Amino acid sequence: MRILTDNSTLHTTVLHLILFLHRYIGIAVRLYICNTIGGKNEPYTI
Repeated sequence: MRILTDNSTLHTTVLHLILFLHRYIGIAVRLYICNTIGGKNEPYTI
């Protein structure tokens, strides 16, 4: 098993993972804020 893979492939994979997690966490946070606070202006806009 190779420990050192292609740098570009590893970079894109990590980037996609970070973007996916960022989007998922952002949506979850917005839903949580909307449910708890109600209809106040959130700074997080998609």
